[in-house]
Amino acid sequence: MNRVRNIGYWCLRFALLFCVGCVEIIDPIDYETVSISFLESEYYRHPRPVIWPWRIQGTVTSSDEFGNFYKCLMIEDETAAIELRLDQERLYEKYPLGSRVEVMVSFMWLDVYGYNAVLGAEPDERDFLTHIPYRNVDKTILIIARDSTKEPAPKEIGTLKQADNQLWVIFDSVQFIEEEIGSNWTDRDSLRTYRHLIDTRGDTLPVRTSGYATYGDTKIPSGSGTIDGILYSSRKGVELCPISATRAKFTEPRF
Repeated sequence: MNRVRNIGYWCLRFALLFCVGCVEIIDPIDYETVSISFLESEYYRHPRPVIWPWRIQGTVTSSDEFGNFYKCLMIEDETAAIELRLDQERLYEKYPLGSRVEVMVSFMWLDVYGYNAVLGAEPDERDFLTHIPYRNVDKTILIIARDSTKEPAPKEIGTLKQADNQLWVIFDSVQFIEEEIGSNWTDRDSLRTYRHLIDTRGDTLPVRTSGYATYGDTKIPSGSGTIDGILYSSRKGVELCPISATRAKFTEPRF
């Protein structure tokens, strides 16, 4: 089956390359909309190209405006979420948080790192997916609407499950642990820093902030309240990647 799909992939690719030489380019592909969970089910152990004429639709749930996400977009639909690797910066200006998009995934490559699904370009020599070239980003991702009614899904730390991976979520009645109060979001010269949330039940959750985050040298909040972001899973557990410090609302007293 894999061999048949690979043959189909190259035949379609050569056909598209031939059409580029025509005076008027007519896209011969009739795209089929599939869910993100269906697309992810096509993954099997190694990076592989998406050889079928598929597209996905969903909501942008990340923002690179504050530096905690870089050259990537998180897209979420009703079934799952997936990361797009794009060789472009300031993506928040074209694809703001909450915007509805359509992504042509044909000829992209699909991979899973740990438990995190990723779409990008052909793998490098280390077998890591590269970024979709700058010139192709606008052709690959189309805006359906610049805003939507989507909100982060309310979650509790103690009830997180595998299906929550890569989703846009929000936690209420949480605070940073006592030992970290007075610390910045990131440690100096660190590529990434982990702080830790605790809720009223005593459950804890690591919070990951990139060393490139624009708010990294500000203090973490000392009160309690709400924080949203993207959940990531690894063999070590689950961690939260905040969209920005300004979205963290810790206005209540500590519990």
